Amino acid sequence: MVEADSQRRMILMHLLRGEPITPRAALDLYGCLCLGARIYDLREQGWPIKTEMVARAGKRYAEYRLSPTWEQKILDIGGRRL
Repeated sequence: MVEADSQRRMILMHLLRGEPITPRAALDLYGCLCLGARIYDLREQGWPIKTEMVARAGKRYAEYRLSPTWEQKILDIGGRRL
């Protein structure tokens, strides 16, 4: 099982590639059962993550993506590693 810190990094890199992420994708790709908790952690670090509720095939779930202002966050962290 991957640690929460590693999951946060992988999820952040996923979002930085411009790809939205869903709970199912987080589980399949990164072994993350608690995507909401990882998103909360990233928001606490200042990442501007938007949530959209999606309804498909009779199911409702959250889809997360970085807001267009994420470039400013990159400038704010300077040379720190993600």
